[in-house]
Amino acid sequence: MTFEVGKRYKLMLDNPSSLKHYFTAKDFASVIWSQKVDAGNVEIKGAISELELRPGTTASWVFILMKPGTYKLRCPIPGHTEAGMVGELTIAS
Repeated sequence: MTFEVGKRYKLMLDNPSSLKHYFTAKDFASVIWSQKVDAGNVEIKGAISELELRPGTTASWVFILMKPGTYKLRCPIPGHTEAGMVGELTIAS
C-alpha cells in the first residue's frame, strides 16, 4: 500500500477467517497520527500500534501520515508471517 504525507486516510480492515489475525506495523504507527479506530460499537482514540481482528470482524482506522518511508507489516501469530502474511506500507513525500 502506498500513501502520501499529510493526507488523511481511512483503512478498512476485514477478517473473514475463522482465526484471529493481527495488523502489526509498529514503525508505521510511530509516524502517523491516529484519529480513531472504529471496531464494532467502540471508537478508540490515541496512539495505536497493533490491531487484533478476531474471526469475522471488521475495523476502520483513520489516520494522517507524518513522515515518508517504507514500513513492514505482518501478522505475528506463530506461523502466519512464515505463511506470507506480510506486506509493506510506503509513505511518499
